[in-house]
Amino acid sequence: MKKSIAILASLVVLGSAASSFADTVGVVNLSSYDSGFAVIGFGGTAVDPATTYVQLLYSADGNTWSTVATSGGATKWSPDDSSGYFDGGYGILDTDTANKSVNFKIQAWTGGDTYASATYTAELAWSQTSGSWDRGSSTSPAGTPNPTTLALTGNLNLVPAPEPSTIALGLLGAGALLIRRRK
Repeated sequence: MKKSIAILASLVVLGSAASSFADTVGVVNLSSYDSGFAVIGFGGTAVDPATTYVQLLYSADGNTWSTVATSGGATKWSPDDSSGYFDGGYGILDTDTANKSVNFKIQAWTGGDTYASATYTAELAWSQTSGSWDRGSSTSPAGTPNPTTLALTGNLNLVPAPEPSTIALGLLGAGALLIRRRK
């Protein structure tokens, strides 16, 4: 009985100690204004902010990609106006990425609700160190977010997304060329 009470008491102490650790996450500023790069419509045209979307993905290991959520919870946002510049607020990553080098991939699209269904798409990838945000815990107040600037490497130039039928025809043509070459 005493042994059971001692085990239970130690679990309670360990549980309260674990809950007193702060929740520190990676954070990045989801703005293209600092980098000077924007979403550019096909052929250099202006974008329509009502139908153009941007989302940021990240990967700590380079293999598994997750969507960055804004501090408001959104996973995609639109450019501020037809210039193509955007400001999605703070992007929150997970706890394993605070102040660490992270792989980022930004996607922009128009003509569909998702990147996969869009008629025009653009994508850039790079690595940079994320910022940190101590969101607090039950025993300590939240700190101020310290995001890093989004280090875009160029404009997101929208181009027509290849349709599955176009890709299939290309593969059939390549197969026919290989067969012909063997004969």
